[in-house]
Amino acid sequence: MKILKRMWPFILVSLIVFYGCPWVAGRLHKDNMLVILVTPYLCFAIGFIYSYLDRLSKVLPILCVIMAIPAIFLFYTSTAWSYPIFFGLSILVGECAAVLFEQIPGR
Repeated sequence: MKILKRMWPFILVSLIVFYGCPWVAGRLHKDNMLVILVTPYLCFAIGFIYSYLDRLSKVLPILCVIMAIPAIFLFYTSTAWSYPIFFGLSILVGECAAVLFEQIPGR
């Protein structure tokens, strides 16, 4: 439970990314390709910042995958099952990049 308390800001930002970006793109009549390209970068940033400030977590990517699944039915087609997995992997890669960044000597 203590881990989830530290994750709340990142979970909220993830929810905004997963549900806000497709909603805004739909309102602006933009192609969903924009969302598909921007969302992984934002997920990477969320994972990087969380891991840089706290530590590497296996819970955050899993929670984000679970939270992104309903977005498939709201904004995408039912063939978009790979998107939440890709978003979760983006967060995990961001966390791993932060761990590697912390290990750079002379920093």
